[in-house]
Amino acid sequence: MNHLTEITGQPVRDKSHRLRQMVTILTLETLDELADAWENDGLTWRLTGGEVKAVLSQRVEFDRQQISALTL
Repeated sequence: MNHLTEITGQPVRDKSHRLRQMVTILTLETLDELADAWENDGLTWRLTGGEVKAVLSQRVEFDRQQISALTL
């Protein structure tokens, strides 16, 4: 991260956390796993609920209505 900060001249830690959270969302096997992580992991989510749902909507195996019904 220090190297990327030096190259870009901008802090990248927040962007890195956001990207890591997107990867987490994309590797979930069920929507229940997301609910557990969102509520109980003790993480400070850098993504908003709307952004999480947008990432989830890229997954073809998850039902769009179930994604919309999530409370994040």
